[in-house]
Amino acid sequence: MGQSLRTFPRTSPRVATVRVATVRVATVLVATLAMSIGVAVGPSAAGAGGPTADGAAASRTDRPYRAVDLGFAATEWSLAINDRGQVVGGGHLWQAGELTPLGAPDGFDRFHAAEINEAGMVVGNAITATGLSQVAVWHRGAFTTIEIPDAGSSYAVSINDLGVVFGTAEVTSPDQSFLWHRGELTMLWHNNAYAAQTGINNWGDIVGEYEPTPGYPCNCRGYRWHRGVRTDLGTLGGDGLWPNQPADVNNRREIVGGSTTADRQWHAYLWRDGAIRDLGTLGGADSSAVAISDRGVVIGHADTATGASHPFRWQHGTMVDLTTLGLRPTDRVVDVNVRGQIVGIRDGRATLFVR
Repeated sequence: MGQSLRTFPRTSPRVATVRVATVRVATVLVATLAMSIGVAVGPSAAGAGGPTADGAAASRTDRPYRAVDLGFAATEWSLAINDRGQVVGGGHLWQAGELTPLGAPDGFDRFHAAEINEAGMVVGNAITATGLSQVAVWHRGAFTTIEIPDAGSSYAVSINDLGVVFGTAEVTSPDQSFLWHRGELTMLWHNNAYAAQTGINNWGDIVGEYEPTPGYPCNCRGYRWHRGVRTDLGTLGGDGLWPNQPADVNNRREIVGGSTTADRQWHAYLWRDGAIRDLGTLGGADSSAVAISDRGVVIGHADTATGASHPFRWQHGTMVDLTTLGLRPTDRVVDVNVRGQIVGIRDGRATLFVR
C-alpha cells in the first residue's frame, strides 16, 4: 500500500479532517464498506506498547539489495509498488524491465500516478493546461475520469484492490473527502485545510488526519474511519500540533507513521488493534515510518547516533539500517511490497531495491 509519505519534522502542514457533515451515503459494491457515515469517535490508543531497541545491523543471512534504475525521474509524492512488482511514478508504469508511458485522458495535458492496486489499476491526477486537477483511473491502457459535481479540482489519495477510490475534492473550502466505485460517488466529510488524508485498505478502513477542535493552529491527529466510526490513533506520549501523522495502512489493518513522544522527539510507530508501538530509531533522536507491507514489514527513515538520517527496515521487532545492506544514506525509501521489494529514489530517479 502506501502513498502518503511523511518526513520529520513536518515543515508544511497539509489537510486534517475536522468535522463530520451530514452526508448522503450510498452503498458501495464492497461488502466491507457499509457507508453510513456517523460521527462516533473511538477510544484513543495513547501510550500502548514501547520502543524496541535502537537499530541493528543486518544479520549474516540478510542479503544486500541491488539498485535498479527504473528509467524516470520521481518524487516521493508520486511513487508506489504493488505486490506483483509493478511500479508507478509520475506518468509511468514500470514492470519487469519495461517502461510504459501512461499518457493522459482526452482533454488533459498530463497524468500523475498516485497508487496502483493488485489488479494493475492506477489512480492519479489528470492535469489541465490551466493547472486544474481531476482524479482519474488508468487500467489496461484506458482512462476513466471521476466527475465530482461543483468541484474546482479533485485529488487522488488511494485505491484498494477492489477498485474503491478514496480522494478529496474542492467542492467547498476546505475540501471534502469522497469514495468512488464503478461509477458510484459517495461524498463523505468536510476536511480541515491543514492536514492530510492517507489511504484506504481492502477492509474499507480510511486513514488520515482530523482535527477534534476546529481552528488554527491545527491540533491535527491521526484517525482510522470504518463504517461510520472514527477512531483516534493516539500518540507516543506527546501532544501539540500534528502529534500523530499516519503514512500508510495495510490489509492486516496495521497503520504506520510518525508521532511525538513524551520527550518531544518524533518516532516511527506501528498501530495495531488499538495499541500504538514505538519502533525506535537507529540510535539518534528521530524516525518516521513511510510504508508497511501486507507482511508487516515497515520502511522509513531514522536518525543515527551521529545525527545522520538513514533508510531503515523494521520487522519482527528489529530495526535494520539499510545502509548495511547496500543502500546509501541519501536514498529515500517510499513503498514496500510482500516480496520485500522496496521502491524509492536515488539521485532524483525512481529506483527499485531488490535482492
